[in-house]
Amino acid sequence: MKLNNLILLCCLGLFLITACENSTTETLSDTFTSSGEDIANFDDLFADIGETVDLSMSNLEDDQALESRSSCVTKTWENPPHTFPNTLTIDFGDGCEFHNGRTRSGKIIITQSAPMNEAGAVREVTTENYFVDSVQVLGLKRKTNNGTNTAGFRSFTTEIIGGQLIYPNGLTASLDAIRTMTQTEGGNTMHPLDDVHEITGNATGVNRNGDTFSTTVVDPLIKQGICRFIVSGLLEIDRNGNTATLDYGDGLCNRVGLLTLPDGTTREVKIMRRFW
Repeated sequence: MKLNNLILLCCLGLFLITACENSTTETLSDTFTSSGEDIANFDDLFADIGETVDLSMSNLEDDQALESRSSCVTKTWENPPHTFPNTLTIDFGDGCEFHNGRTRSGKIIITQSAPMNEAGAVREVTTENYFVDSVQVLGLKRKTNNGTNTAGFRSFTTEIIGGQLIYPNGLTASLDAIRTMTQTEGGNTMHPLDDVHEITGNATGVNRNGDTFSTTVVDPLIKQGICRFIVSGLLEIDRNGNTATLDYGDGLCNRVGLLTLPDGTTREVKIMRRFW
């Protein structure tokens, strides 16, 4: 009888250990998946803001200033348009649907010291009750022109300070980031759609499930002006010493990234996946 009890206890112990290991692996997997999706969404939505601002602050004609914009968009300059320093407010009202299917509402406010092609120029962007496809976007985005690097390419420091995404289900993700954007194409024109940037840097944040994480760009992220998504590059995500990677692809303009978890398994990450 004692032997049988001992065997039963051993089996129970092995079951509990295996269950705990599976639970830990599953929890870690869920943590990295949520973090990967939130990071991709931050990159997407703040890049979307950046492109909208670039187009609006350029010297293009009003009809071109927001790509295929809706008639409900209102632009208000504090000083004469395209003079600096200046503040521009872009008001999307209660909702403007664009040709790419996105609906924006609320305001983007831009304060800029000088044209962004001048060394030392600083642009600060904030939002007011701003939503994209029912996701609220908050925080300060600062962009500083560092001048040209040793290779002759224009370089910018971009910061996200107090970034937050509030999803329709009430869950919130947060991010603070500092990155260097190096323009490798399109620097000799005023139109942002032919721009190509390489992005490096790091960030810290909390995903929508309350898990903290940090990120480091391992291979430069490539952002093209003609594509709303990052098209390639590799991001490393760290959580309490466990590391995963997020691969943005091989240059195709799509919303799919590949997340490789600490155990080597992979999952596709859909940018702006509707998981709420």
